Amino acid sequence: MIRSWRNSATRKVWECGSSNQFRRLDVETAMDLVLALNAAHSLRDLSPLKSVGLHKLKGDRGGQWAMTVNERWRICFEFRKGDAYEVAFAHPGYTGCIGSASRRGQRDDDVVHAR
Repeated sequence: MIRSWRNSATRKVWECGSSNQFRRLDVETAMDLVLALNAAHSLRDLSPLKSVGLHKLKGDRGGQWAMTVNERWRICFEFRKGDAYEVAFAHPGYTGCIGSASRRGQRDDDVVHAR
């Protein structure tokens, strides 16, 4: 179950099913993945879904996991004891993105526009 969101923009997608904060985000696919994450009791519940590209992050983002929404966006999260925390959409390679390594450990409730 999702226990926390890293930022309000990602939470808005969950609550409203849409957001103009994430350019080129496939909202339908993103919602399917967030619903699967919310229903998951373990990472094994997600791994059979080959298309999600579930992978463990390394380096400054060690301890986090990511799923691929589309070529531009990922859903990043921490998974502990059957629950997801700090769930956020992230744009790989853009250091100003929501949930970027430079902001790890900080909550971002500001509206952030991807480049």
